[in-house]
Amino acid sequence: MQSMIIEAKQVQSECHNSLRMLTKLEDQMSQLMSMMRDIKRKIGMGIPSNTEDNPQIEGKK
Repeated sequence: MQSMIIEAKQVQSECHNSLRMLTKLEDQMSQLMSMMRDIKRKIGMGIPSNTEDNPQIEGKK
């Protein structure tokens, strides 16, 4: 009976550790998603969507 109690406590401890690791992983994934949104926003702002042909280049053709 004593060994079953010890095993149950070990399983409980492993479950607690797994939950803690998953929580950390969830936080890290959230941070990565936030960083990716920021990068995507910066890329979108850096390249205008309403580009026009350069008249100097057009004249050389």
